[in-house]
Order: sequence, then structure tokens, then C-alpha cells
Amino acid sequence: MMVGVAGALCFLLAGGHTLVGRSVLPALRKQPLPASSLGGPATTAVALTVTWYFVTIAVTGLAVLLLALAGRHGSAERSLVLRTVSGVFTAAAVLTVWLARRRPRRLLRSPVAGFIAVAALCAVSA
Repeated sequence: MMVGVAGALCFLLAGGHTLVGRSVLPALRKQPLPASSLGGPATTAVALTVTWYFVTIAVTGLAVLLLALAGRHGSAERSLVLRTVSGVFTAAAVLTVWLARRRPRRLLRSPVAGFIAVAALCAVSA
């Protein structure tokens, strides 16, 4: 049950990421961006867009994986996957808190609570 909840939370996180991207990504294209090692400003904009959507796709994939594991119990593979997903979301939570350390109020609008919840649900279920 807890793994299913973690999967549902991942779907919510992916959906929220997509919604935020719909306002952030067009605004990026309106501002002059710096060139990167990949190319000029247009290349930077494409790289940011691809990365943004890749995160959404990856979190959606994790949601599907967790929902598929929700009905399975007791295998070593299930435990390994749940510990791995827990570690990924723990790392995301730690990184988010670290990046907001100078302005902790930013955490109120961040997905850190979702990261911690998914990490805890997966760790307990492993």
C-alpha cells in the first residue's frame, strides 16, 4: 500500500513539474541566455528544456515502476529497487535543502516534502 502511495506522489510531482515548466520555459526563451559549452544561447535554451522534460519523464517512470511494485511483496529485487528509489529521492531532498540554505523560505514552494515522503515510504516498504 505504501509503495502505491509513493507511486501516486511521484505522479503528482511529475504533474507539478510539468505545470511549473509551462510558465518557466516560455519565460526562459524571452530572456537572453548565456552561451554554454554546447553552443549559443539557443542551444542553452534547448538544453534547459530537454532537461526539464527529462526530469518529468524520469519521475513519471519512477511512478509507474512503484505502482508496478505495489502488488509484489518479499523479493530481493523489489527491496533493491525500493532502496534505490528511496536513495534518489533522499538525495533530491538533501540537494533541495542545501540549495535553499541561504533562503529557507524558498522551501515552502519547493517539492522537498514530496521528495521526503516518497523516500520514507520506499525505505519503510523495502
